[in-house]
Amino acid sequence: MSFPDLDPSIGNVHTVFHAHFCCTNGSSYRITMNMGLYEAGGRRRIKHEFKDSYIPYNLVINFNSGTGSGSYPISHILESDVYAIDIAGAPLGSYSDTIIITITPSY
Repeated sequence: MSFPDLDPSIGNVHTVFHAHFCCTNGSSYRITMNMGLYEAGGRRRIKHEFKDSYIPYNLVINFNSGTGSGSYPISHILESDVYAIDIAGAPLGSYSDTIIITITPSY
């Protein structure tokens, strides 16, 4: 996931990501996401690339199940929010996290 520059003076940062995949026509599926590499206290966090500094963020997916359409890609929207209050005082630099999205058949 890639976030834009995080600047507390501009307020909260809302980012939209897209996940695309194909699924067999008529097959039901379920999507789950892990909490990322730096989760603490039930919150996802992005980590500074060099320092031991973290910024919490929220991540939601528009829906977590569906039915495959065959050769047409399915697109799911993931939305993330980083709040200005959490950015304030954080060291400048690049922050990142890795989320694993799992798509499994549901019967």
